[in-house]
Amino acid sequence: MAGEASSWLFSPPVYVAVASVVLAAMYKRAKSCPVDRRVVKKRSDGETEVSANDQYLAEWKDHLRAGTPAWYKGSSEYWNDQEDDFLDTVFQGEADLNEPDIEGSNLFLDELKKCTELTGELKYGYALDCGAGIGRVTKDVLLPRFKCVDLVEPCERLLEDAKSFVESDRVKNFWKRPCQMFEPEDLKYDLVWNQWVLQYLTDQHLVEWLVRCKNTLRPSGVLIVKENVADAHDFNEEDNSVTRTDEQYRKCFEDADMNVVFQMPQPNWPDDRTPLMMYALQGERCEETDDESESESDNSDNW
Repeated sequence: MAGEASSWLFSPPVYVAVASVVLAAMYKRAKSCPVDRRVVKKRSDGETEVSANDQYLAEWKDHLRAGTPAWYKGSSEYWNDQEDDFLDTVFQGEADLNEPDIEGSNLFLDELKKCTELTGELKYGYALDCGAGIGRVTKDVLLPRFKCVDLVEPCERLLEDAKSFVESDRVKNFWKRPCQMFEPEDLKYDLVWNQWVLQYLTDQHLVEWLVRCKNTLRPSGVLIVKENVADAHDFNEEDNSVTRTDEQYRKCFEDADMNVVFQMPQPNWPDDRTPLMMYALQGERCEETDDESESESDNSDNW
């Protein structure tokens, strides 16, 4: 009996439900009882206390001292210079983490589909994969669910690899653009997927990108954010990226007028890795018109 209870408790649906409730409670408590986290920074005139947010902004100012284009150039050069296998690079030498990552993404979308009271009824017509790399998310997460998919990726070499890796006539466009310069059409997509790409954007460009994502979503469309989230922000000078905190991401979501309607931590993720969070975001709910209901969107479980 105890074994059966344990098996039930740790089954994926129960795990997801419990994790979501706990995270929501933690965030609600954090908002109602704000804590001014402080760090001590050495200065020439002694030690001075500064808030974590002030520290974050000061570090951004330092990293952008050579200009915003130089920041993005560093990221671009990093990916253009990579000669190792793409999955080894993405997972830092542990390509076998691709499988649990994909499984976690599919589980997240399965659970999200159940949240119709929060999201409205999800459609499965057209999806956009941002920072798509070689198209691994498109191939194993989006194409099994959506009628059509577009990819946007700034690295030409990876985009060319994606064409042969995905091999599907249901991928309609391979856009060579960085997110900070990409402007998708309004009301075009039912889902926009962002994974390990927002970490390369400045806060200003991140908010602007989220607004464009919000505008490109059809009624009941959902923006997915899957990024590493740490207890304290961390800048990586090797690839010019930043690991943000949950609080910092939520501030950007709020600035873009986007609401978190569902969230879930990546399951089966190594303890020695920075936690990976998945957020589903929506703007203000729109009423669907008859014309939109007859568009490429499809309500079937899978296309």
